[in-house]
Amino acid sequence: MPPGTSQLDAAVAHLRAGRHAQARALLVRLKPDEQVSTAMAMLAASEGQVDQARYHAGRVASTTTRADLLAELAGVMEKLGDVDAMLEYAARALERDENQGLAASLLIALAKRGPGATGLANAWLRAAQAHSAPRFVLPLSTLLLSLGRASEGATLLRRVLDARPSASGPNPRPTFADCMLASALANIMNYVDPPELARTLDEHRRFGALATAAARLSPSIQAPTLNPSGSKLAAVDAAPIRLGVISADLRTHSVAFFASALFEHLDPHAVELHVTSTHPSEDDVTVRFRARARSWRNAGAISDADLARELRRDALHAILDLSGHTSDHALGALACKPAPVILTYCGYPNTTGLDAVDFRIVDSLTDPPLRADRRCVERLLRLDPCFLCYDPARDAPLCRPVALDGPPTFASFNNFAKMNDRVLATWARLLMNVPDSRLILKAGMLADDGSAARVRGVFARAGVRDERLELLPRTASFAEHMAIYSRAHVALDTFPYAGTTTTCEALWMGVPVVTLSGPDGVGGEPETGSENGVLPHASRVGLSLLSAVGLSDLAARDEAAYIAIASALVANRPRLAELRSHLRARMRASPLCDGPGFARRFEALLRSAVEQRRELSGG
Repeated sequence: MPPGTSQLDAAVAHLRAGRHAQARALLVRLKPDEQVSTAMAMLAASEGQVDQARYHAGRVASTTTRADLLAELAGVMEKLGDVDAMLEYAARALERDENQGLAASLLIALAKRGPGATGLANAWLRAAQAHSAPRFVLPLSTLLLSLGRASEGATLLRRVLDARPSASGPNPRPTFADCMLASALANIMNYVDPPELARTLDEHRRFGALATAAARLSPSIQAPTLNPSGSKLAAVDAAPIRLGVISADLRTHSVAFFASALFEHLDPHAVELHVTSTHPSEDDVTVRFRARARSWRNAGAISDADLARELRRDALHAILDLSGHTSDHALGALACKPAPVILTYCGYPNTTGLDAVDFRIVDSLTDPPLRADRRCVERLLRLDPCFLCYDPARDAPLCRPVALDGPPTFASFNNFAKMNDRVLATWARLLMNVPDSRLILKAGMLADDGSAARVRGVFARAGVRDERLELLPRTASFAEHMAIYSRAHVALDTFPYAGTTTTCEALWMGVPVVTLSGPDGVGGEPETGSENGVLPHASRVGLSLLSAVGLSDLAARDEAAYIAIASALVANRPRLAELRSHLRARMRASPLCDGPGFARRFEALLRSAVEQRRELSGG
């Protein structure tokens, strides 16, 4: 036991690391006060001893006034699947101390999978007028985003961040919390409708400035040498590139469908993969990816500064970030420039805002030259014809023949955060334009009564009868989720934040997707100097995916064209039948699913990026 560590602290450390026998050996020696009983409840829950966990938790809950212990008890109840008790303990914790991050996170987890999310968000918004602690505001903004209320979340984050002295002024001394607030604000701006392009770039740059300042304040952070064996990055023409891949999503996650090509098809003689996972969860996907890596590190509990030092010791030629500003990212470590070349790709639809990140990988459709380049801090590298390669799920059901009788049926299974009022209003106009048509919407947040009421209200105001809508929450299994596509004729994309995995899943099930990619379609557009031209990357991924499978005619320039394309397509039953029968085979033969071809293009692009950086450094 390290000096100064109590037996209780040591027991809890063992418990959190999964060393249950060691934790128990210490706990049984201690007098059973509130803290010890809480730890015993945590231990019992981790081992599936339900009665013991309830006994110890009940003893503590009946007497304690400590918010931190109540938050831990909420976690115990979450493990036991007792939602009511979890809600009770988490709410009591927040009543006593609104800064309890664990309790706040548990409440949000509850809200996301059940009713009550809207009421909870409204109550927290009222409280947020008086309390602006980051551990309170960050989960609240996440909840607002999940409810499709991105503008409210952005306003809240901006107000709190602007008021923090450590994050403002000519010489800020930002804390970790400042950087997390700025990152959350940058992320939520992608969902704001209509897009605020200049402001979105400014918020990403604000994060970059804060994270860079925080990196400079970190002890023992040194600027990296360009090559561990010399002062400049050596040419890599004949040697494998040592590529560090860093992500929180190397598990069953949407990013994994696109990261798979890197792990399965990159030539290990051309690129060595040295992987850092920043999320504690692992599953069969993790095991498959780890088998393809030269080295693997789980860094879920490592500080940014420590991770930067470990990455530097890896002596990498380049680092590939797959997270951007999504959950559990490591941008704080990347701000320390732990490798000569840093690229960002796939997991996030915008710039990181970090000067330390050299390149962002896109394609010519998602990011047309000239204008798109000015919206990023990084230099854009275009991986044409499509910057993504999709690896379909092995357990997806077969495509069922399209139903040629019955009402025309549209569907959208996108994240509810993307279903803003303009999207819903456009879908309502589409239903009014196609008599007797139906719409199936599926999203976890539709289990929330307030969210479902908001959706139904938009359609009712447009004159759409309620029976034409079918609102579905999450399904119990992936196979069940995919099978629902057999009931749809045409899938509808969201905007301004389009789908990616959702679009690929629909196409794989033989369901064509209509997207809104902006006024320039697949062609270029003259520079006008305004924000009303090319839409951002997040709006144009659907265009890239559809073009890769020969369906670029389903990309619309505006809402009117979107409605017209979807209306015509759902009426064209011969085309729908042909697509249902052959789209999967067409997709499998397209660049979108060509793993080996994608890997060769990626290897060439990566080598070019390393050489560009070497030349810029004078090597």
